[in-house]
Amino acid sequence: MNNFTKNIVVTFTCMLTMVFSQEVNVNFGALDVESGTVEIMMSNPEAVRGFQFNVSGLSLTGASGGSASDDGFDVMTTPAGLVLGFSFSGGEIPAGDGLLTTLAFDSINGAESCLSIGSGAFTGMINGSAVEFAVSFGDCLSHPLGCDGEYYGAEEDACGECGGDGIADGACDCDGNTDLGCGCGAAGPSGCDNVCGSTAVVDCAGECGGSSVVDECGECGGDGIADGACDCDGNTDLGCGCGAAGPSGCDDACGSSLADDAFGICGGDGTLQGAINSANIGDTISVPDGTYAESINISKSVAVICEGNCTIDSRGLSGSAVVIAAVGATLNGFTILGDETMYAGVILTPSCQGVTISNNTIYGMTLSNPSNDSPLSYGILAYGNSETEMPIGSTLSGNEIYGVAGAAISLGSYTYMTTITDNDLHDIIPVDFLGEQLSIGIQSEFAGELTISGNTFGNLYIGTSLLASQGSVSENIYSNVVSLHTATHPSYVVFDEDTDWWQTFSTLDYLDQDIVLVSYASMLEYAILSADDGSIITDSDGNVTVQDCAGDWGGLSEVDICGECGGDGIDEGACDCEGNVED
Repeated sequence: MNNFTKNIVVTFTCMLTMVFSQEVNVNFGALDVESGTVEIMMSNPEAVRGFQFNVSGLSLTGASGGSASDDGFDVMTTPAGLVLGFSFSGGEIPAGDGLLTTLAFDSINGAESCLSIGSGAFTGMINGSAVEFAVSFGDCLSHPLGCDGEYYGAEEDACGECGGDGIADGACDCDGNTDLGCGCGAAGPSGCDNVCGSTAVVDCAGECGGSSVVDECGECGGDGIADGACDCDGNTDLGCGCGAAGPSGCDDACGSSLADDAFGICGGDGTLQGAINSANIGDTISVPDGTYAESINISKSVAVICEGNCTIDSRGLSGSAVVIAAVGATLNGFTILGDETMYAGVILTPSCQGVTISNNTIYGMTLSNPSNDSPLSYGILAYGNSETEMPIGSTLSGNEIYGVAGAAISLGSYTYMTTITDNDLHDIIPVDFLGEQLSIGIQSEFAGELTISGNTFGNLYIGTSLLASQGSVSENIYSNVVSLHTATHPSYVVFDEDTDWWQTFSTLDYLDQDIVLVSYASMLEYAILSADDGSIITDSDGNVTVQDCAGDWGGLSEVDICGECGGDGIDEGACDCEGNVED
């Protein structure tokens, strides 16, 4: 259980007033092994406001649907079988009978699955008081073990074969024998006398049961094939059949014409993906010079290293050039081309751990992300699905990224321990976002332990945009960058750069919510454009710039004694602001 879930459970428990009331019955519904789901049914005489219970025998991956989803509950699970449901808004599941939720699992790890309360509870409110309901659970689910050792696996057929088809049609036993008239598996009537079990033959001299035979060379009573030969023509067998050529090809097999491809793979197709597929875990794939017109997927721990000038050209083939879903994989030294048909050069999926993307040149992607409403394209995109399913320990180093629409590097929702160093991120093509032009060197959302250092940012609207993230930005170089760094406020990112900056605070209306941003502009003029009216601009030397009464930043206008901004006060000869004079 992660810290977030633990905090919810502790808070849920501390708020509960322990009052046992009517009984809630919970039991299994339909189990679908093929799709990896099982229904959890609930009969509750009173409304339920929260629940926690355990499921054994299944490795849980999530929950969806049912009354929990219908009534706005967030349901979380752990692989160990904990199920926790509650509503952030204080909602409740009305009294009734039916599907509570459908649990998803990726494996069965026990002979049966049972429901238990453990340290959990089913809670509600009765007459304004918090109650914990008594809970009864239905029968356990038994998981039959197949003959192949898998739950719900293969069954043994009539012939004792695991997963077999039994006795074949037309056969009389499990060995495939047939009854030809002399018993199952026995030969049929034979011999020149047509009798079961007879071996009598008409010899080559025409006598039934005679002893004369035709040898293999067709001679009656002959001596047959000569010693050392394999046929009557005197041919020999070199290992591939009588009279045939010997083994050939890179696999030294009979009749083979296979040759090594550019990667040294016998019979390989010469593609980069083919080399990856043929590699073993831990291998280094040395890629020769060339242009590889393909989109590749790396799903194992391999290092894909260009030894010279290697180009991956996926234009018109796929929306991305490289997709990685692996632990410990490396992509190094490639030029990756893009165009209006592509939205990403390299993608790191949620299952990535310890992946390194280094020394690549990536450019040209201009297709907006087709999976969401974002107008951005990406040189490198890493994303997670949740705080428990996200890329961990990624290293992005030494890459040059330019000519991409929107963002050079994007860390989508949920990443952890990403290190971004020594990259050259420049000339990113601006896109329209919420009515403003936007081009970003590095962006993130819900990133933890993020390190950004030693990079060069050039010709960008924003160097780094790190929303709801935690980490550090330091020792980078900026050239013609409007905002060096932007983060949500309060910020948990340490911005420590040895360059002049002007700190501003601005409010962004995003999805009908006001989000406060703290930004570090490269010039006072840029800071003034983004700062909220009435806020303060502070530069890297501690100097403060504010608006005067006319709304001009750094202006000198003051409110005079008569309350007028920039006024001259009481007219000469007058005794008050109305122009009156003394008698």
